[in-house]
Amino acid sequence: MAADLLSVDSAAWGSRDLAEALAERPAPGEGPAAPQSSSAPRASAPAAAAGATVVVAGAGPAGLLAAAFLAGRHGATVHVLDMRPHPGPIPMPPGAEDDNDRAFALAMNSRGTAAVEAAGLDVPALLATPGADLAVVRDQLLGRGDVLPQADGKNARALLTVPAERSRVVGSRQAFIRGLLHLIEQQQRQRQQAGQPGSVRFTFGAAFEGADLAAHTATFRSENGVCSTVSYDLLVAADGCWSRVRRSAAAQAPELGVATTPANRQYKVIRGLPPLPHLSLLPAPGARPGSSEASGRLLMVTEAPAALVAAGGGAPGTLFFSQPTPGAVTAVLTWPHKRWAAAGITVERMAVQLAVRPLHETGAQVHLSQLHAPGVVFLGDAAHAVSPATSNGMNSALEDALVLSQALEACGGDLAALPAAYTAARLEDARALLWLDGALSAVAGRAAVPAGLGAGPPPSPRANKLAVVARVLLSKLTRGWVRPHALILLKDGSLPYAEARCRVERDAALAGAASSLGALAVAGAALAALLAVGMRTLRA
Repeated sequence: MAADLLSVDSAAWGSRDLAEALAERPAPGEGPAAPQSSSAPRASAPAAAAGATVVVAGAGPAGLLAAAFLAGRHGATVHVLDMRPHPGPIPMPPGAEDDNDRAFALAMNSRGTAAVEAAGLDVPALLATPGADLAVVRDQLLGRGDVLPQADGKNARALLTVPAERSRVVGSRQAFIRGLLHLIEQQQRQRQQAGQPGSVRFTFGAAFEGADLAAHTATFRSENGVCSTVSYDLLVAADGCWSRVRRSAAAQAPELGVATTPANRQYKVIRGLPPLPHLSLLPAPGARPGSSEASGRLLMVTEAPAALVAAGGGAPGTLFFSQPTPGAVTAVLTWPHKRWAAAGITVERMAVQLAVRPLHETGAQVHLSQLHAPGVVFLGDAAHAVSPATSNGMNSALEDALVLSQALEACGGDLAALPAAYTAARLEDARALLWLDGALSAVAGRAAVPAGLGAGPPPSPRANKLAVVARVLLSKLTRGWVRPHALILLKDGSLPYAEARCRVERDAALAGAASSLGALAVAGAALAALLAVGMRTLRA
């Protein structure tokens, strides 16, 4: 690996300042060895993962957790490369927020929590990471723009409380990255001290340029424009929705079908808004850890109907108060593309941030015919990007890393057999998640997502809405004996994706049948009334 790439042990990142880590950067020829640099074709991959070389493209949540699994559970030598210049020190100094401007609020539910814990990482320690700024939330408050809660609390009843069965950890993408990186650093040090196999090494400022699947080599370009070729036994593509690894692999593997849908909404992260004490979004002071009182609440305000009509219709925008903290609130403003031009933002702090920071895209989908290519596996958004509608983008990415590890165990540590085994274990759930995302997007009024590579068309939005409302009412009437709708449970992470899809299809079919029967009953009653009037007229 060329010396121009910032390559350091994971222990060089963490609670220290970025400048301190850079000052300790090894000089050329010194320090731990970087990944093998070679352009020659490599021999066949070893059967055992222990000691094998794994290259992970992308240091996001999926790439980080995959590295933790492959090194910690399987003893591989893992090299994580990312195009960003640095991962961000902890705590993050003022003015060094890196790509936080595009960091859509993420919620880690029980699905993501289970994956993190399976990798041997501690979720309470994740929450306690210095400077990560993560919050625990449970219930969600919903409101409309024309009934925004006032500071005097007079119209607070206009908000609808949607209870959650389980708490979630909420924060920005960068907060999760910094927290996970911090835990992996600690795990790495413990493994080194115990003399255990497996290691993780990070290289930042390395943009993926291309791969030769037959030779098992990948090329990365440094910020200085220097290209280096890295040999691998397994290449893990965790480089996001517009994955360069996926595009390179698709050009060499005709069996890899790819279908994408474009982003349909734009969003903006807004920080430092005044706290909202009258809404009780923060956890109760002194609450017992783990109790519902120890969790905060989220507030999502939907664009008012009048504003929607004035803007020419379409899907409503949302203002999502994502991180309630004692000093300030972080919000995510999400609106369809055409609405931004006519947006009348009057809150000064929001207006300033909208003026100086760029808007970012969301809502794109990625469908793959399979989740692997020769010697390559696809995780997270590179494999099945979804919109934020299901709250499962990061959670599914974290679970991908867990499934990858389980698939490697199932095939006896054989890296050559792993890619196909991973697709066999994960493809059905990946397609179900994309289908559920399309179903939720349609309910929210956004354009229906094409079926794409086996996902299948979602049920009608009307049937879905009826099913959700019916389940909510029945759950309340039976005091929880009837469980909430699968689309609500999906946000808690308590259902496998394939099972959630089956439940949504079933409930939508029942709601559609009930709606048809109701319509027939109404028509029958109207006809009976007309006949009765006619009979009375004849008698008269």
